[in-house]
Amino acid sequence: MLPGLAGLGGLMAANGADPVHITLFDLPKLVSLTGLEPVVQADLHFERLPKVPHLAPLAGLVSGGQLTFNALPAVTDLAGLGALVSVGTFTIGDCSHGEGGGMDGLTSLVGLDSLASVGHFALAGNDKLASLTGAPQLTEVGSFSSVGNPALGQSDYDAFFAQLDGGVPWGCVGDWGRCECFPVNPG
Repeated sequence: MLPGLAGLGGLMAANGADPVHITLFDLPKLVSLTGLEPVVQADLHFERLPKVPHLAPLAGLVSGGQLTFNALPAVTDLAGLGALVSVGTFTIGDCSHGEGGGMDGLTSLVGLDSLASVGHFALAGNDKLASLTGAPQLTEVGSFSSVGNPALGQSDYDAFFAQLDGGVPWGCVGDWGRCECFPVNPG
């Protein structure tokens, strides 16, 4: 069982600004992402990390090809992603694992202060996500999927889409019966 990532700090720093691919999956004893501070560009797939309390060590992350965060119940905001500007595919939650999916500590997108562009933005199974505020610079979204986020209403989606330059992006918004599950690709 892996309790920490601090030993990766030197390796990540030696990598400089080159992209990295990191998958952290089913690590019930992992209590921190410390060690990832040097990461600037990445594909990240973090899933089922119940003791990770926040994403603060990712404060240097500026861009991502694919970012997936799912089943990190102690994470209550996205503040550690404040420098993130662009993402190819950004997935928050999961629709393929039923009750085991979602970022159930999140209530909004607070913390995505610099995010301006997302190719595909996907939200699923986030039981407490009640607002899509928190990404004030986001104006470009190529496609958008939101399924199984029961606290979000049409007015939340309308306000979110109103901030986008292109208006309502292609995709699906609704419940499990209306929208199909989108594929989650760990990069």
